[in-house]
Amino acid sequence: MRVNRSFGYLLGMDNLTNPSIDNDALSEIIQEGLPPEFDDPNYSFTSDKTPFGLDDLHLDDRFQGLFQEITTSILQYFSNMAFQKAEYYISKAWATYTKQKQFIATHKHVASHYSFVYYVQADEEIHSPITFYEPAQGLRVPESKIWNADNYRSLKIKPKTGLFIMFPSHVEHGTEEMAETDVARISISGDIVITAEGGHKTEYLLPSPSTWRKLNGPVTH
Repeated sequence: MRVNRSFGYLLGMDNLTNPSIDNDALSEIIQEGLPPEFDDPNYSFTSDKTPFGLDDLHLDDRFQGLFQEITTSILQYFSNMAFQKAEYYISKAWATYTKQKQFIATHKHVASHYSFVYYVQADEEIHSPITFYEPAQGLRVPESKIWNADNYRSLKIKPKTGLFIMFPSHVEHGTEEMAETDVARISISGDIVITAEGGHKTEYLLPSPSTWRKLNGPVTH
């Protein structure tokens, strides 16, 4: 796991090459799951969107080889952070399929601490990069006359098969429109939630899910 400090936060990148990951097989599984009625000319297909609601790939046996390697990279990333008495959970994971003329609109993830993307099928020569944008400041700063490594406000990373990227969920990101190509870019994204260890009491972290109590019954208005 290579860690790059950009915009004052840590961005993690890794190349997952373990033979347990069969990207061709994963690509076929994802493409077989594409709904025939979905054919938006602009936006990428993401399996977590309504009405499809498929956001639990991390629990799907067919993806376990991949998620074992993803877990290793995630834990290595957090070992560099040296958080105390914390537990880490993948809360959801979904597939994204992007073909020519489509793009992923700039967005951020609001129900997690960290997020990730793994490229099942991607070519840095023909597929548009993912772009991360510097979080907005409280006060506006002037535009720079010349952009350089010290003052840039966005970071582009070219995708390639096997590339795994981790980033804080609040960082806005998106992709540009795909070029004219018959080869789709296929990726798997996910969200990570951090909680306190079981038995550890703190007011600053979500408590361990083992201490949560589900409220059953009707909600009246």
